[in-house]
Formats: sequence, structure tokens, C-alpha cells
Amino acid sequence: MKGRAVALIGCCVFTLSACVQSRETRDFANVLPTNTVLDDFIAFSDPVACQETDAFREFLSDLIVFTDDLEAHKGKITAPKSVAGAFGDIKFAKGRHGFVATVPTKGNWKGFGLTAISTFAPKGGDPPDFTLHLSAPVANVARRLKADGFDVVTGESKTVDDAAGVYSLSITLVSDPNNPRVTLFGCGLS
Repeated sequence: MKGRAVALIGCCVFTLSACVQSRETRDFANVLPTNTVLDDFIAFSDPVACQETDAFREFLSDLIVFTDDLEAHKGKITAPKSVAGAFGDIKFAKGRHGFVATVPTKGNWKGFGLTAISTFAPKGGDPPDFTLHLSAPVANVARRLKADGFDVVTGESKTVDDAAGVYSLSITLVSDPNNPRVTLFGCGLS
């Protein structure tokens, strides 16, 4: 379990580094977030289990497309027209352990600027993780997420087994090691 928590934190950091590889992404992410409120789109049916709503789950799953032989490629943005303008072009990277898609984002989620959404899909077809990149200190994000029903622990990854015992859920809430004013909030199954 502790290894999975370290892996999810590593994935958060890896996805952030993949996001800032290109100057285009970096410039887009540094623009102040727009007034596009993404709370209804980036939503969770069960915050304790970090269970996304159907629309947000489809958005995440469409970012990386797998072929029949489990090779991955850049996917597409699937979002309603009312929020589609908040998302930039997908940045796709292949890593040693999996694939990362990062979407520069200009919007607000839970009252915080959202600069990117990343998803990491491990090689071999295991469930992907996602990370929200929020321009706010981790303590502020933690207070808001706890008030909204998320079971987060500031500065670390919390792992719980699911009811069926098939996967373990890791919920991560950490400061970006490269920028303490950015919080990385991520969820994933292992």
C-alpha cells in the first residue's frame, strides 16, 4: 500500500513535469484562470471514494486512447460546449512506466484556479490515475475538499481498500515540489 502511495505522488510529480515540458503549455498554464466555473463538470458522485460523475470520467478516459495491443496515443477532449473553452490542447507523453496526458486548463474548481488536469495510465492496462493542478496553497485546498466530503490528508497520499477488495484507492493532496503555491490533488486505483 505504501508503495502505491509513493507511486501516486510520483505520478502527480511526473504529470506536472510532463505538463511544463513545452513552452506552449507553460505559457497557457501561467495565464490567470478564466471565470469558467468547472464545479458541475469536474464532479464526483462519491467524494469519499473519489468516484467521478459519468461526464468527468468520460473526459478523463478519452484523453488517452488505447489500441487493441495496449499501445496508447493522444486522445481527445470530451466536454460540453459550455466549458470546452477552458481546455487547451492535450500534451501526450510516453514514459517508462506508462502514458501521461496533460490538459492545460483555464478555469475555477471549488473556488481555486485550475491550471491543468493530468491522467497517468500505467502500461499493462491497470486503471489510470488523475491529478488536478490547483493554484492555491495545499492547506486551503484541504479545507475546501474536506468540507465537500473528500477524505484527504494534507501532504500525503491516503490509501484505502475498496469494498470488493479488488483495488486500493489512493487519494493524494500535496504541494507541488517545484511550486508550493500549487496543489496537486489526485486519485487512482491500484
